[in-house]
Amino acid sequence: GNFLRTLEAFVDISFGIDIALNFFTAYETQVGLVVEQKKIAKHYMASFFFIDLIATFPFEWVIGSLDASQVNGINHASKLTRLPRLMKVLRVARLLKLLRVYRLQKFIREIEFNYNVHQGFSRLLNLVAVILFVTHLVGCLWHAIGVDFDTVKDSNDCSNEDIDLSGATDIVDKGWVCREGLNGYGVDHRYVASLYWAFSTLTTVGYGDISARTIGEQSFSMVMMLLGVSWYAYVVGSMSTIMSSFDRQNKQNRLKMLQVNTFIRETKVPVYLASKIRCFFEYSLSKRKNGLFGYDADELLQELSTALRTEVVTHVERDLIQNIPFFRGKNPTFVANAVQAFQPIVVQSGDFIIKEGTAADEMFFLIDGIAAVYYGGNKFKTIGKGKKS
Repeated sequence: GNFLRTLEAFVDISFGIDIALNFFTAYETQVGLVVEQKKIAKHYMASFFFIDLIATFPFEWVIGSLDASQVNGINHASKLTRLPRLMKVLRVARLLKLLRVYRLQKFIREIEFNYNVHQGFSRLLNLVAVILFVTHLVGCLWHAIGVDFDTVKDSNDCSNEDIDLSGATDIVDKGWVCREGLNGYGVDHRYVASLYWAFSTLTTVGYGDISARTIGEQSFSMVMMLLGVSWYAYVVGSMSTIMSSFDRQNKQNRLKMLQVNTFIRETKVPVYLASKIRCFFEYSLSKRKNGLFGYDADELLQELSTALRTEVVTHVERDLIQNIPFFRGKNPTFVANAVQAFQPIVVQSGDFIIKEGTAADEMFFLIDGIAAVYYGGNKFKTIGKGKKS
């Protein structure tokens, strides 16, 4: 239909503008940002230029021009036999436009990295793109199998009446587009019908209102039914994994609190002490969402080089480092190693951090709140945030 042709032209123009802009868009290397126009053009030509060019080539315009020239009798008699072959090649070549899916996945990755989008959202968007791509491809193949290009524009060659399955008829041989009476409609109607069949088959629903009756249709349908079972399992499994990733931190916290409650129940500690234990872990888990105190973060940091690990730690924990006067003027490597060795401790009001006579084998830095030093039962000194004891 006119809408689909307009949309196709708009997308082609957009990709064409994108190709032109890529010749002037700087790119980043390990050395720095490259802004020289000749190097930018050379880099783009050696990377994605030909992929973008093929994906943007206006196959629809070329096919439309050849159709018009064939109808108007412009071709010479010697070229008439070559034209149908060229038309078939161009129709198959339109599948190369699906290379745009690669650009979409690249765009999703860039959004995730540049804007710190949750991995679950990017994976969900990528899964939706893959589902639409596969369904679109299957729908196009189903349409290609069921359409008769010689009668697709002539609604008088097909009948929409019920067909006797006991015998082979010309209508059955012409395919499902002819049987469903869609040959007289535009490409938008036939595309929606093909997409509907692809969705219902790949999701193992298969309503049967668009049925397979020719040998080619039945063979293709059987293959799609077999693949549809695996495809449906893949989609459901991927969706479950993505949904669980959004609640991963809360799931770990709930598991930890379940272990705490089990410990309290089995040890039969007093109620007041059980309350203190629960409050300790609840507060500790809420604070552990920030910073580098998670086990996964420590394991990841150990794989980095010393210089890169120092830079990452000092950046992430910059607020913590600034609040501790002890670290001022110290070597960045020493500060990073010390911060990684920190273990968060949550002390409730009225609890003792350390008592007189305890072996001095630990150092404490007060990150939040205040603490007091008592000697002989009297308050001797008050310690504020950032101080050590």
